[in-house]
Amino acid sequence: MKISNFLLLLLLAATQIVNGQANYRISLTSLTIKGNSNVHKWESRASQLSGHANVTLAESQISQLTNGELEIPVKSIKSSKGSIMDNKTYDALKSNECGSIKFKLSSATINATGTGLSVKGTLTIACQSKTVDLSCSIQPGGGDEYVIKGSKDLKMTDFGIKPPTALLGTMVTKDDITIEFEVKLTK
Repeated sequence: MKISNFLLLLLLAATQIVNGQANYRISLTSLTIKGNSNVHKWESRASQLSGHANVTLAESQISQLTNGELEIPVKSIKSSKGSIMDNKTYDALKSNECGSIKFKLSSATINATGTGLSVKGTLTIACQSKTVDLSCSIQPGGGDEYVIKGSKDLKMTDFGIKPPTALLGTMVTKDDITIEFEVKLTK
């Protein structure tokens, strides 16, 4: 029995080596949330993001991406308009109840050239989860590093967020936002 268990473990380890699958860290290069109001355009940037994914390589290109998760602390998001906007953002994102924005990968398809990625997963914002599709680009970053870039248009109300207002309701944030991101996968 001990020999068969050993052989099974050896076979599993060999499968991992042959497939080239490894756990990669996901780190932030940039993440910007862009929106509009009846007064001006605005943007906020996240300064923190953490995550991981299993990556399979074929000929130095990503051939498969699985088990990906990432998390952005809500209070790492800062506005170009200052602390008043930051506090409105934290309230809208329910930072006291849900301290992080999370994404959990369901599936990923890499195109034939290895430079494009279609992703489906669960995005949780303000305690509400929705399935989203993302189209991204993948570029080698040198060594065991890859850069993934993309953007996604969303509506705040899809996540139960009431677009914030200011100045006694005379400034109203529009519902539509765009999230632009660039992350690094590092072995």
